[in-house]
Amino acid sequence: MTMTDSTSDKTVRKYYKDQQEKLGYLYDRWQDEKQYEDFGDYAKFMERSFDGYPGLKFVKATKRPFGVQFMSNGRVYRIVVTASKIRMETAGGERPERSQP
Repeated sequence: MTMTDSTSDKTVRKYYKDQQEKLGYLYDRWQDEKQYEDFGDYAKFMERSFDGYPGLKFVKATKRPFGVQFMSNGRVYRIVVTASKIRMETAGGERPERSQP
């Protein structure tokens, strides 16, 4: 079953809204613990965060910039977390969503 663009967009926006606080927490923790913790554990957590969001597929977690890449309906998205903001962009650099933590 293929999702319509509208349904896919709604799911992407819902994921972004739902996960901002968790990704912000992970970013802060990584900044404090990166000398001691394995980034693979963070990547596994991010991958599991897509459970319950049909049509979204985890691609990879990134250290620099800290964030997560995923696909929806053939389009690649990236959520980037910094000390001052969390933003979502498409693979082309377009920024459909942005928020201040």
